[in-house]
Amino acid sequence: MSTTIAVNVNKDERRDENKIKSVAREIEQYFDSHPEAGDTLEGISDWWVSRQRLRDEKSLIRAALAHLVTEGVLQKRHHGGREIYMRNGSA
Repeated sequence: MSTTIAVNVNKDERRDENKIKSVAREIEQYFDSHPEAGDTLEGISDWWVSRQRLRDEKSLIRAALAHLVTEGVLQKRHHGGREIYMRNGSA
């Protein structure tokens, strides 16, 4: 039983360490792009990391949408200069 608990703790510690390293890379990338920048913990959390994740997520979502269009699940239409995605076969 104690071996199982130790293994789970080690997995959690590795997962936490990976998360820390991931966020550290995001912060480092921001400083690389903005070498004169400086902010508080709250500012870095609310603006830098959140925005970087949003950009990363947006790129991931864009790729997923393109995949779904290629697979025929969704269709992409243009409306007012914007791309609209909808289920294929909808209106």
